[in-house]
Amino acid sequence: MFKIDLGKNSNVFLDNHYNRLVENSFTLGSQKIKNESSLKKRIDNRIQLLKSSLTSDPLCEKFFQDLKKDNYKWLKIIIQGDPKQLSKVIANVKTRISKGVYPNIEYMKKGDPDKKFGDHIRYVFNYDAFITKPKISKSKVKAGIPYKYDAYKLAEAVNVNVCPYCNRGFTFTLTKGEERLVRPEFDHFFDKATYPYLALSFYNLIPSCHICNSGLKHDAAFTLGNNLHPYLEGLDDYLKFTVKLKDKKLLDGIRKKEIKDYISLFYGNLDGFSLDLIHRVGCERKNLRRANQTHKVFKTIDLFEMHKDLIVEMLQSALIYNESLIQEYIINFEGKLFRNREDILRFLNRNYMKKEDLSKRPFSKINQDIAVEFGIPY
Repeated sequence: MFKIDLGKNSNVFLDNHYNRLVENSFTLGSQKIKNESSLKKRIDNRIQLLKSSLTSDPLCEKFFQDLKKDNYKWLKIIIQGDPKQLSKVIANVKTRISKGVYPNIEYMKKGDPDKKFGDHIRYVFNYDAFITKPKISKSKVKAGIPYKYDAYKLAEAVNVNVCPYCNRGFTFTLTKGEERLVRPEFDHFFDKATYPYLALSFYNLIPSCHICNSGLKHDAAFTLGNNLHPYLEGLDDYLKFTVKLKDKKLLDGIRKKEIKDYISLFYGNLDGFSLDLIHRVGCERKNLRRANQTHKVFKTIDLFEMHKDLIVEMLQSALIYNESLIQEYIINFEGKLFRNREDILRFLNRNYMKKEDLSKRPFSKINQDIAVEFGIPY
């Protein structure tokens, strides 16, 4: 798992996410566009419904009135708030439910079989609508009217091309004009079944691959106290991959770059070593616990054990590539096949080798860790 870096544009992403979801209209270029399904309109719809003499329910209505207070201050925190603020929102809602200010999410007014409190919340924070592909309208395209803001637009904006949870699968977003083709799934760090009011929160939508989102994490109860959040930190901050060779002499030989009889390792004997994650020096115990609990959910070691052939290639590199060979490449190929030393190292190591580039290509973390362990130049 790596940390997602939004760079200097994070405020731009957050403001766009809020405006396109919440406001009744927004400006795009020189156009002022009406937002027919804005959260503000949906909130007003629920308040009117819950005030109606036939469907009156002050207990539910209170939640939506609070979203409107102080010029939608609380709503803005829910949509734009960082992970720590979202954690406080959860605590706040839980407290108000325990004090009877709001009903339980599963609450249903006696004699009203239609809507639970949670259903009203899901109407406002409508994730299903957010991920639904819009129908192509040629007249809209001709008029230059943009389609609704949706999961594709968010995925394009954050531009995370590798799953941050596993660092194994690409998560490209592909569109053709207004046609939506491919995008990553979005995991809800705080699961949307338990916390439906966070279903559209920017920092609760983690671009991820299908295996991590639907197959492994699914609706696991993640918290900041027990797990790592990709917008705050990465596994690399606390843990690193290591190779455990069963033949200790072989391990010492590779680390000392003494070429011995490695044929059994390099020709298919993948049982000769295993992978593990070990803590970095100076790692606090609480963070180590959070990192361990997170990687166990995503079966990190089990999945990377299935890619041992990549590790064999890295160990081969540890024996073959040295500074003199790199200098030879620089003399012969710099400015021809490679722009600079960094390009050459990426070629030799088969991956990006800087921490800030972890998100550019699958397997970058394990490549970097193995390179460090065995003294491969990077």
